[in-house]
Parts: sequence; C-alpha cells; structure tokens
Amino acid sequence: NFSIDKLTGSENYPIWYAAIYDHFKAKKLTKYVTSNYLATLKISESSTANERKFYDDCIAEDAQVCSDITANVVDRIKFFIKYSTNAYAKMQKLKTLYYIDNSALCGMWIKQLYTIRENSFHETMEVINEICELFRLLKTSSMDLPKMEKISIMYDALPKELQDKVTF
Repeated sequence: NFSIDKLTGSENYPIWYAAIYDHFKAKKLTKYVTSNYLATLKISESSTANERKFYDDCIAEDAQVCSDITANVVDRIKFFIKYSTNAYAKMQKLKTLYYIDNSALCGMWIKQLYTIRENSFHETMEVINEICELFRLLKTSSMDLPKMEKISIMYDALPKELQDKVTF
C-alpha cells in the first residue's frame, strides 16, 4: 500500500505533489493526473472485445489513482475532491486550491529566514543548515540574496552567547 505525508494545504503541496507524481510515474499512471485521459477514450456498440477490455482497464487504473490521491490527503481536503469524477479532476481541484507559484514560495522562504532564531547553543548547526537550505532554494528560484544580507541573517539567527563572540 502506498503512503506519503498527507496533503494538508498550500504549505506542503509542492512536496506532496512531487511525491505523489513520482509514485504515479513509477506505476506508469501519470496520464490520469496530467490530462483528462478518460475523456479521450471512446467506447461504442461496435467496439471490439479488446477495446472494451482496454477501456475497462483504464477505468480501473483511474479509480486506483483516485484512491491513492484520496488516501493521501487529510479529511478536510477529501471533502473538496469527493465529487470529482476522475483523477485528473481531483488533481486539478487540488492544484486550484493549493498550488503556490515560485514568487509566493520565495516570499515564504524569505519570511522564514528572517524569523529563524536559536536560543540554545546545542541546536545552532541545525539552524545554520536550515538557513543554508533556504539560501539554496532561493538561489535556484533566481532570488539569490546578497552576501552581506546572508551573513546578517546567519548572525541574527545565532544564540546571544555566540553573537557576543562574533564581530563584523
């Protein structure tokens, strides 16, 4: 059974989407979440037995994708996607509700940078690593901060006992 951290909202949508997309990619099912694949399939009275079986198999695969999506969102989000008729409709609804563009992500990262503070000497390296990761994310999003700004952010995040030992 497949399980990832459940989608809780905009704050974890990018990571959740990447994880669930990779899962569908591994199972060769991305066509159900990236396009309205079922709408392209036509079945009629003149369809052959093989065409009917193929159609039924696609319906079953889409149902599995829907099940995986529903199983990996929190209950309050299930309410919003419960009437979606297929996996593509579910993913489009989630994207509409929770997708954040790069500029919004950069704003969140910058806000996080300016609020990170460490009071304890013991967790300083963990905080520095978190700051470095945020710097990396900003740089990959073409929002690289000036070096002096980075130094200032890192200094401000240090506990007071370390700040006293560092001079500019």
